[in-house]
Amino acid sequence: MLRHPTYTRDRIRQLVDRLGGRIYRETVAVDDLVVAGPVDRLPFEDAQQRSDYRPTKLGEQFGPAWATFWFRGRVNVPAKWRGDRVDLLWDSQSEATLWGDGQSLQGLNMNQGNRPDAVLREEAAGGETLSFQIEMACNNKFGVSAGNGRAASGGAISPFHLRQCAIARFDPQAWSLYHDALVLVQLERDLHEDASTTDKSWQGLLLSELNRFANILDLDNRDTWCQAGEVLRGLYEHRNGSRQLELTAIGHAHIDTAWLWPLAETHRKCVRSFATATAYMRDYPEYRFACSQAYQYEYIKNEHPDLYARIRERVETGQWVPVGGTWIEPDCNILPVRNPSSRNSREKVAHSFNSKRGPELRVRAQRKSGYFSRLPVLNTF
Repeated sequence: MLRHPTYTRDRIRQLVDRLGGRIYRETVAVDDLVVAGPVDRLPFEDAQQRSDYRPTKLGEQFGPAWATFWFRGRVNVPAKWRGDRVDLLWDSQSEATLWGDGQSLQGLNMNQGNRPDAVLREEAAGGETLSFQIEMACNNKFGVSAGNGRAASGGAISPFHLRQCAIARFDPQAWSLYHDALVLVQLERDLHEDASTTDKSWQGLLLSELNRFANILDLDNRDTWCQAGEVLRGLYEHRNGSRQLELTAIGHAHIDTAWLWPLAETHRKCVRSFATATAYMRDYPEYRFACSQAYQYEYIKNEHPDLYARIRERVETGQWVPVGGTWIEPDCNILPVRNPSSRNSREKVAHSFNSKRGPELRVRAQRKSGYFSRLPVLNTF
């Protein structure tokens, strides 16, 4: 038994935080950075025609709310990074999209569900020049309502300001060890907080082994990293309920088609989310993602055919899972009790999905913003 569990828990957490800082130990600021805007929501092709790009730098503030800014960056990769992965680190305290070669590559998001990094080059030649574009939206995940998107630094007037733009040398060993440790640290924390329902013997073993991990790991001595990782792998061998339950974790971005932002922003949220999902599928073959709203598929098909083609490719591999049975995910509280068009609407959507996928799709009532007592009546149509 550990005599000082609170101290031990804090010590382990701080060590894991420092380990996370080793993922990108070497960075190079993007000095050649220009911006155009504020503009309306423009297609990529229209943004290329603008002639008002000007130099920008860290600390510049952007607005007003819902405005768009387009960035172009160029940076030289250090020669010593040859053979390593090069990532972009971007922080504008807002939602943004990384573009390359005319394609939406990945969404970037800060403040709520941070995702500030994206792959620029899987394997650097060393010494080459990388170019990229960023579409920055002056809003965050939950729009611009009060209390959202506030700047972390007190000196900013606008919540949307450029805090970081750099390339970084990715360390896969640090990344793997960090996330293996982070999941277990968070698990132990949750078990501690749910003390009344926790298996005390498992929590005690978990904290004890994490303490052993911290005793072995020397961040400045790579020779200790493998031994420390073995401790974590031993913990992952524990299986709870392996004979009673089978759980499948499938990613899903519940994008409200109409909520706290204009419909045009919904479209961009779809591009950001779907581009990110396909990027994850490229990097993690076991990753699965479900999307339910036929309207959003229709928009991507018409306005971003390159992204739609990537989605179809992942449907064929079984990684992208079309689900659902409604045009959008509605608020059922405002539906009429009996709607004579309900059957036709559902059949139309099912046909739309099936024509895109091929195999039969089972229609179901997915996540909605509200349910009411007469919903079973609609489901019988």
